[in-house]
Amino acid sequence: MSLVELKWDSDTPLKALRQVLRYGAAYLFCRRHRDRLPVTDRRATSAAYVALLVAAPGRYYADDGFRDCLSRARENLGSIGTEPETRDLSMSLNALAFPAWFDRLPFSVGTEVHDSCHRLELTETGREIIEAFDGLTFVCPDCEETRE
Repeated sequence: MSLVELKWDSDTPLKALRQVLRYGAAYLFCRRHRDRLPVTDRRATSAAYVALLVAAPGRYYADDGFRDCLSRARENLGSIGTEPETRDLSMSLNALAFPAWFDRLPFSVGTEVHDSCHRLELTETGREIIEAFDGLTFVCPDCEETRE
């Protein structure tokens, strides 16, 4: 499962990391309390692997302290799996950059993405969106994590 924070011309890379880490914390809270949640399908709270991702244009990651914060946050994610509720869970954290040619968002809300990409025949915008997401690259390849 992936939890993604999409950024474009807003906030800072450090704020984006904090936001996606909050998603991870919310996921852990829901997993810990899944028996008390009014949900019948518990597959989402039983994932073995959760990827926390920030996706943004490459220019977004110009912050000098970003890589250090990314590394420290990854180290702390290593403690996931030490409690009974999370012993079968691993989490990773990565920052991804869109290809340089993807310099504008061809949508403003998620329904536009859905309408462009979930058709029998893709629209040109839908193809562009899919190619851009397929072309995401790691911002920090030297500290790239892989799924365990």
